Amino acid sequence: MLYALVSRGYKAGGVNGEALGKAQSGGLAPSVLDFLESRLEFDTETLLNYELGLKGYYLEDSLQLRIAAFYMDRDDIQLKGWYNEGPVFVGYLDNAASGDNFGVEVESLWQLTENWQLFANVGWLDTEVDNFTVNVGGDLVDKSGREQAHAPEYQFNIGARIDLGRGLDLRVEVEGKDSFYFSDSHDQRSGSYELLNASLGYVMGPWDFRIWGRNLTDEDYATRGFYFGNDPRKFYVNETYIQYGEPRVFGINARYRFR
Repeated sequence: MLYALVSRGYKAGGVNGEALGKAQSGGLAPSVLDFLESRLEFDTETLLNYELGLKGYYLEDSLQLRIAAFYMDRDDIQLKGWYNEGPVFVGYLDNAASGDNFGVEVESLWQLTENWQLFANVGWLDTEVDNFTVNVGGDLVDKSGREQAHAPEYQFNIGARIDLGRGLDLRVEVEGKDSFYFSDSHDQRSGSYELLNASLGYVMGPWDFRIWGRNLTDEDYATRGFYFGNDPRKFYVNETYIQYGEPRVFGINARYRFR
């Protein structure tokens, strides 16, 4: 089945409470106060989304497939900015003139045999932001034309589920993500990564048990990153601070189904 969709969305504007509180606290240099007072409010963002897709069952209904291509036209796009100069560190929302998101998503589930089921979910994304400036060490830096933050070019989840018989099933999957900017206000990036996950399930009457493990190869991967000066011994020189995803972890789930 082919389908087409056009939709419109809004994200309300508002007041930057953190910037307002800092500006009213006093004791700031005139340049800092002027900048914060220019960022006390942010405007409503509007989005116009166009989507064209295909979905259905194929190969004698053994393959479930969905393919979608989309384009998002974003006006007055709301982006997170930070004022970072010496010990002053203030977050705020600001508006860029516009931004564009274009992408393709593929979701598939294939019953290859009676016991083997394959799945693959893949996404590709291209983003851009226009007319956006941020404060870096007291200087305004133009970030126009750059990718939006937390918008990896690709991400995927592929794997298989195997019915082992006698109530047992094995699920193995690999998930991955391309590198991405941590923030719209600085140029620090994550690395790309791939994670291996697996689980073994057993069904016995109304009971469902599952032993699982995530990130089985114990990869170090960044999920968030910050860039600011926080150490007076280094005269508040900007440094990168990374938040990592969970390490290798195992667990057991048990579920009882009432009939």
